[in-house]
Order: sequence, then C-alpha cells, then structure tokens
Amino acid sequence: EWAMLGVGFSTGWADPSTGQLWPPPVDPATGAVIGSGMVSAQVVAAVPAVARAMGVITGRTTQMPLTLWQDGAQLAAPRLLTQPDPLMDYPTLMSALWWDYMIHGNAILYDTVLEDVQPVASVWLPAERVSCWEHEGQTYYEMGGVVLDSDRVRHVRRRLDPWRPWRGIGVLEQHMRPFARISDQEAYQSRLLRDSAVPTVAVTSSNPDLSQDEAEKAKQSYMEKFGKPSREPIFLPYGSTIAPLGWSPKDAEISEMQKASRGDVADVFNLDRWYLGVNDG
Repeated sequence: EWAMLGVGFSTGWADPSTGQLWPPPVDPATGAVIGSGMVSAQVVAAVPAVARAMGVITGRTTQMPLTLWQDGAQLAAPRLLTQPDPLMDYPTLMSALWWDYMIHGNAILYDTVLEDVQPVASVWLPAERVSCWEHEGQTYYEMGGVVLDSDRVRHVRRRLDPWRPWRGIGVLEQHMRPFARISDQEAYQSRLLRDSAVPTVAVTSSNPDLSQDEAEKAKQSYMEKFGKPSREPIFLPYGSTIAPLGWSPKDAEISEMQKASRGDVADVFNLDRWYLGVNDG
C-alpha cells in the first residue's frame, strides 16, 4: 500500500494544481460534514494566522546553524551543514523543510553527492510530490515516476501514522476539522462584509417636510461628490447634521471570530497565543 507524503495521502491523491484533499466532505468516523471539504495546503497557508505561526517557527529555526562537534570541541562545519542543498541557501532550505514537516508531517532530503558513502550534498524534495510505500519491511519512495534510492532518502516524520508508520501526519491532517471551520468562517466573514454593511454616516435634515424623493436626490448628490477619494467642502441646510456610524454587531462578531481562530491556530502549532496577538487575559 502506498501513500502520498503531502496532505492528500489520506485518500491516496491530491490535485497537484490546487492541493485539494478529502474530496468527500464527510468525516468517515462520525459521518459529519467537514466544512466545505475544500481545505487544502494552499488554503491553510493563505490563512494569516498560519502564516504568522509558521513565520515565528521558521524565523527562529533558520537562524540556528548546524554545527559539528567531537569530544566536546566544535569543529569546522562542512558544506553539508552550511549549505546542504547546493540549489538554495540555508535559511530557504530550512524554511521549506519546516513547512513540509509542520503542514504535511514529512520533511525529505535526498543525498545527491556521496564521497566514501558519506553524503556531501542533499536536495529538498517537496512532500506533496513524493509517494511512499512499504514492502516486506523495506520503505520505498517515488517522485515524478522515478523510484528513488531509499538509502539516500533522509525522511523526518512528525507524528507517525499508526496504520502507516512509514509516513508522518502534519497539522493539516491532524486538525482538519478546525481548519475547515476557519476556512468556512472566512467565507462567512466575506459575506457579512459584502452583504451586511451599515452606512458610514447618517444625515439628519432640519426640514420636517422632507419627502422621500427629495431625500433620495440629496443622497445621490452626496454620493456623486463624496463617493470617491476627495476632501471637498460640503454645505448643508441650516440645522442639518452628519453623524458617523460605528461598527455594527456583525462587525463585532467578525472581530471575535478572528480572535478565536487565531487562538485555535496558536494551539495547533503549540505556540503561546500572544505570538498571534491573542490576549486571553
């Protein structure tokens, strides 16, 4: 039995263009609908709180150099430690590996240059493009239709799949339902902002006999003048007032939903919530 090492492996396949996974939007364990069923690595990576969480993780880890020690003394670091992948710099490589490790649960390097059986260069293999299987106790890897030399594969797994221990489980697969809910919340928030907005100002006229037709004409004239970026003066009839309107209850609801989502993302990535701007105090 084989499985993709990207987050599409639970169904054995992920759309390479969108990364869409879980085509049936139903939790096989409970039968419950999981959001829209369109949660993918691309969708999750676009969530600002996820980008912030990964920025915190990668920003710190990419500043930690790999060092070589022997008998308590630090030795000169070989090229394999300072720039394992000749095709990219060290911070970029470590960032890519951490993204694969956290999101997909699998970080993979492939030794490309050997000297006396020891690797001197390794390249990053994107987890989404690698499939993996086990046969008679041997783990095999394939990428782009080519079966790789398993002895050259450096595979770091996050949380092991108890049914497929040769692969890891990333936060997206482990926390699919919360991410699906966050994705649905963003869609809901977009609808609220688009369809439930309140006027920016309220104009009170001093004319008690103002007709609806006159009010509509005054509104149209106001919009023609101030519906675009401008700072022109305005003259109102005596006694008329303009009062800016504050947030609606729907706007406040959006703010609370965003705060809750940031807290959930912090928990998923095992970060203190204040890293993502959430103050529970």
